[in-house]
Parts: sequence; C-alpha cells; structure tokens
Amino acid sequence: MGVSCGKRRISQAFLLVVALSLTIVASGFAEQPPPQEDIPSWVNWLNAGLPFDFELTGLDVEGGYRDIDGRRSSAKFQEYRVLEESPFLDHLRLSLETKDKKRYIDFTAIDSFKQDQSYLFRTGQYGGYELEIFWDQVPHLLSTTGRTLFATTHEDSTVNLTLPPGVASTVQAATPATRASVLAGFLANAAPVDLSFLTSKAGFRFKYVLSESLNAGARYTYTEKDGTIPFGAGFSSPGGSIVELPAPRFDRTHQVEIKTEYARPGWNIGLGYAASIFDQGIEKVVFDNPLSATSSATASARGRTTMDPSNQAHNVFLAGGVLLPLRTRITGKFSYGWRFQDENFVPHTINAALAADPQLALPRQDLDGDIRTALVTLNATSRPLAAWPLTLYGGYRFYDFDNRSSEIEFAAHTVRDTSLTTETRVNAPYSYTKHNAHLDAGYALLSDLHFKVGYEWERWDRDAKVREVPTSDEHFLKSSFDYSPFDWLLLRTAYRRSWRDISNYNTQAHQQHVVTDIEGEEFALNLQGQSALLRKFDEADRTRDRVEILASFTPVETLNFTTTYSLIRDDFNKSPLGLQDSRGWSLGGDLTYSPLPWLSFFVNYMREEFKYDQLSRSRPVTGNVATTTVLAPGCVFTTPTATNSNVVCDFSDFNWRSLNRDKVDTYGIGADVNLIPKRLDFRLTYTFSDADTIINSFNPVAPTSGTPAQQTSAKAVRYPLSNTNLHTLIAALRYHLTRNWSLKGEYRFEQFREKDWATDQIGQSGLTNLSPTTDTYLGARFLQNYDAHIGAFTLRYQF
Repeated sequence: MGVSCGKRRISQAFLLVVALSLTIVASGFAEQPPPQEDIPSWVNWLNAGLPFDFELTGLDVEGGYRDIDGRRSSAKFQEYRVLEESPFLDHLRLSLETKDKKRYIDFTAIDSFKQDQSYLFRTGQYGGYELEIFWDQVPHLLSTTGRTLFATTHEDSTVNLTLPPGVASTVQAATPATRASVLAGFLANAAPVDLSFLTSKAGFRFKYVLSESLNAGARYTYTEKDGTIPFGAGFSSPGGSIVELPAPRFDRTHQVEIKTEYARPGWNIGLGYAASIFDQGIEKVVFDNPLSATSSATASARGRTTMDPSNQAHNVFLAGGVLLPLRTRITGKFSYGWRFQDENFVPHTINAALAADPQLALPRQDLDGDIRTALVTLNATSRPLAAWPLTLYGGYRFYDFDNRSSEIEFAAHTVRDTSLTTETRVNAPYSYTKHNAHLDAGYALLSDLHFKVGYEWERWDRDAKVREVPTSDEHFLKSSFDYSPFDWLLLRTAYRRSWRDISNYNTQAHQQHVVTDIEGEEFALNLQGQSALLRKFDEADRTRDRVEILASFTPVETLNFTTTYSLIRDDFNKSPLGLQDSRGWSLGGDLTYSPLPWLSFFVNYMREEFKYDQLSRSRPVTGNVATTTVLAPGCVFTTPTATNSNVVCDFSDFNWRSLNRDKVDTYGIGADVNLIPKRLDFRLTYTFSDADTIINSFNPVAPTSGTPAQQTSAKAVRYPLSNTNLHTLIAALRYHLTRNWSLKGEYRFEQFREKDWATDQIGQSGLTNLSPTTDTYLGARFLQNYDAHIGAFTLRYQF
C-alpha cells in the first residue's frame, strides 16, 4: 500500500512539473527567450570586496529534494551510492581569477554531506605553479540481510568475536544427530549486522615550474577503508565446519610521489621517487567455535586468523627522451623498487591442547620479506625516408621480480586448530623475469589507406623451484589497416596471432624441490597431489587469435553510426587436462541522429559473450587399505611398502567437461528535445542490461570403472541458469526561468532482478531449502531484487 502511494506521489509531482511547463508554453511569455544577464549585479558587488584582486568568474550550484519509493531494501540499490529522501546538494562549482588573468582558484563539490561526497580545490598561477587538494568518499554496501551471534570487541590491533554464554556448550552437548538443529535454533535469534565499508581518500598534488626548462612536482594520497566485511574461517580439515565471520576492516594506505623533469630542445630527462605504505589496523581476529566450548587435541574452543599484513614499497625511476637524425626519437625509462614486509608471525594455533607441542615452535619470528624489482624500457620511433610515408616503431621491455625472502621450513602444522600434522612445509618465494620486444612498420599505401605490420616476442623466466615451466616464449604477428576514402567514412581493422610452445612441464615442481633439496630425499611423484596431466593456463601451450574491427559513418553532420566487433580465442588443444579453449567476442553499435535543430536521439546495443571449455578428472582416494588387496586396473597404492595405504584411482572414463558461458546484452535509447528554444528542455533515456551465466558440465563417456559409489561421485552435474538484469528509465524536464536560474524535475525508475541457485536460498546454517548443517553463515545476500521510483526537484543557478 505504501509503495503504491509513493508511486502516485512521485507521479503526481512529476505530472505537476509537466503541467506547469505546458501552462507556461500556453502563455505568450513562454515563447520569449529568458532575460539576458551577462554578469549579475551581485557579482560586481562581491568582486569589489574580494582580496588579492580575485574576481568570481563562474558559479554553478544545483540542489533540491529527492523522494524515493518502492522495494529498495536490497544492498544492490545503494551498493556504491547514497540516495536518501531528503534535501541534497547535487553539485557546486565556482571559479575565481585575478584581474590580470595570472592566478586562478577552482572549487568543485559533488553530493556534499553524503557518504559518496567528493571535493576538489585547485589554485595556481598560469605557467607557474598548481596546487590541487582533494577528498572523496565511496561507500560499498555489501548486504542488508546479514545476521550474526558474534559480539565484537577490540583490544589494540586484535578483534575478538565472542558468542553469547551457553551457545557453544549447549551445541557441544547435543547428540550428533541433533547438533545442527540445536545450532539452527540459536542462529534464528541472531542480530542484524551492517556489512559495508567506507573508502575515504584525501590528498594533494603540487607542481611548480622553476624555469622554462625545469619543473618539479609532488603528490600524496591517503586512503582509508573502515567497516565490516564477511570473512570465511572454520575448524578441522576441509569438510569440517565453516564459520563466516563479521570481521571489522580498518586499513590505511599512504602513497607518495615526487618527480622533476628537465627539458631542452631535442631532449628531456626526468627522475622521481614513489612509495606506497600499507598500514593494517586489524592484525588478528579471534573467534569462538559454535560447536565446542572446550579445547582438546581434536577440537578447539576458539580460532584465530589474520588480515593482510602491513607492508611498504619504494621505487626510484629515471626517464628521458632524445631526438636523433633521420627524424628519430628514442625514449627510455629505468626504475628500481624495494618491497618489505616484516610483521610478526602468528603462532600455528590458538588451541592450548596443541600449541605446547615443540614441533610447532616457529623457526622465525617474521618473514623478513624482501622483494626487489627492476624495470627497463626502451622505445624508438623513426621516419627515416623523407620521400616515403614509412614509420618504424621498435621497443624492448625488461622486468625482473626478484623475491629475496628466505625459504622457511616448518616441521609441522595444524589443520585449522584441530589436529597436528608432522610434515615439512616450505614457503615459496616466487621470482620471475619477463622480456618483451616489438618491431612494427607503418606505411601509407594511399593518402587514405594506412597499413601496419609488426612482430612481438615475450619470454617468461620463472623460478623452477616454484613454477611448473621454467622458461616460455611467445611469438606474435600482427597487422592493421586504416581506410578513410571519404571524410564521412572510417574503417579500421586489426589482427594478431600468437604461439606459445612449452617444452618442459614439471607438474609437482615445488614439492620436488622440498623433498630433494630441503629434506634430502629421493623424490617420487605424489599420486594424491596435482595430476600429472593437468596444465595451468598461464604456462600451457597456447595459440591465440585476436580480431578488432571498427566502422564509423557520418554521411551528414547530424547523423553518425559507429559499430565495433572484437574477438579473442585461446586454443589449449595440447593440454591433457585443464582449460581447453577460451573464446570471447563483442559486437555493438551506436547511432546518433539530429533530424531537427531541436531534436536529437541515440540508440546503442552491445553483445558480449565469453565461453570456456575445461576438462577435468575425478580421482577418488580410498584410505587405509591393506596393501595385500588386489586393486582394480587404474588404481595404485600411494605407499605400497606400508601395511596399509591410501589408494588413488585414475580412470580415463572419470573425465568431466565443463562448458561455461557468460553472456551480456546491453541496450540503450534516448532523446533530447528542446520543447521551447532556450526555455524548456526534455530528456528521456532508457537502458537495459541482461546477463546470463550458464555452466554445462557433462561426462564425455559414462563412468563405468571403479565402484558404484565412485561412479556416482564422478558423474558431472549441469547447474541451473544464473541471470541478472537491470532496467533504468530516466525522464527529466529543465525549465530556464532566466539565463541564470533553471528548475528541473526528474523521475528515475530502476528495476533489478537476479536468479542465482547458489545464493538465492542462503541462510545462516546453509541453504534454506535443505536441512540445517553445523556450519555458521551470516545469511548475507549480495544481490537481491529491487524496484525503485526516484523523484527529484532541483533548482540551479549558474553564470
């Protein structure tokens, strides 16, 4: 009932604006243009009192009142914005300049006094200096349906999430058969929790021209993120209990850049320094276990996790360019960087029943992370032959990522605070070097036909102790045409093909390094580990094709049509398992037409589609089988010398294929109508976007090997369709009362719909259409349907 009344209220208000406009149109007064006023008299009065010879040269301010109705409790409606039923200041822009036209001041404010506000202040002297000060905020509303039993307290940089007294002990005392329902009973009384955070950014930029050839500048940015986010945790091994936490978030980032440049005819050089310092305000999160109030060797009353650690990065750089004979210019850059992270390690476990084990003693107090980066780029452009329209391009790029952090051996570890595993584990400080080179030639075959051809090369040198492929090379051939036979027609095409060939793929490279180089033992393939047939897509053999086409027609000044098409295809046909094929394409067009001086409209459409073909294999593992057992073909013992061993089965008919398809259609149409010249303007726009995600999984052949239970687990499942779509309709009338004053009435309708089998039924103990589990969720839905009717009236003044 309230929604219907709201719709009527907004519709009546909008119709009132239309009626008012039509009434004015009916009068003879409306047919006259608004009174002219070059500089308002109050401006002259104000300028007479401004200090330092400043004068107000421009002012634009608009504000009004907004009314909102409809179903709008969904977080998606206010995801990155703040829309309220209240007065609002849409924008404020003012400009000042000295009488001698040498100095200036500009100030801009957008959405003031809201949590999506933005401010920018600029002042300077033309050709001398410029100072810019900015501050803006961006909200991110994640969900409005989250609920939790946890209470949050802070102690320095540690957050404690505690359950109400009696929850964990009651659930622990329940029988296994009733434990889920007992926990669900407590979760039914959970309190709402605000899942959102606010990003605030402030800083300044200063540039000073010291002389005609020399300038210097500095920039500083402070970014703060503060709020509460969903955070996944749990107890016991995978398959144990899941606990989704309402984790507070508070982190700050400081970014600094200082640079100077010296330029003379024919050459220039610049140098600078940049730094990024990340400060984590919340280092640890300690939380209660909803299933256990006491700790033992197999259960823990509490868990502990960490957020991203504080770290810092520094970089110095030198860049320059020089003109050479034969109309040649060379530019280059060198930079060197340092990245550090030395936050203290958190102990393996908070479980007192396990923490005292000497095997869990930390070998070091911190990572002492140290990464060095080096970048060298060199580019050249030349037109060596004055009589020939030939342009040559060449370049080389070298990037080295040198991770000097030490390898640290951990003799044992815990599995989410509930069990101790004695197994040597080593961190993987990953390093790599990347080389890129290109050589291109462009030639004007005709005055209106330009052709370009080129070659590129890319090499990756990876750390063989960490990655599966130490070295890979990729070669590119590319060409493009620009054709413009008439001033109203432009055709542009580009094609690129590349090949990446891999000669050596070590599936278990890191594990081999740990066993051979650190433990000093002979390495044998870990049958329970990563499949020897699997290829990671960034290291696999690949053939890539890329096509881009653009056509633009402007037969008359009032009509333009532009269409674009792009295609990218990756072929991984040499990968036994893993990504097999990837395709993406888009096709779109834009039409703008102004048939009359007072009328213009546009139509646009874009189709984007992405397809992925992945091949995987189910490899069932059976534990604690006597090694005297006769195994089926395709099955082996992981430890055949032991009395009992795990059994891994690798059946070729257990393959399953997944064809994933993402499809997005976007439509738009709109018109601008000048109903009365210089008096009344009308704008109408409508956009619709529709996105589908389709996951079609199937077995190429029916699983017949192994046991019936293994066959069942190997059968692929086709998932239901997921869809999101958004309608947006905007109608606005602006009436110019005078040259400076105008009144605007706007109506906006938004309708969002979503369908996702994975999240639509999410509850606090699992999916609501299934029986309760012993997992604990926030029940937070990030995408929900909404219908919003938004009406706004604004008054604008500008000169």
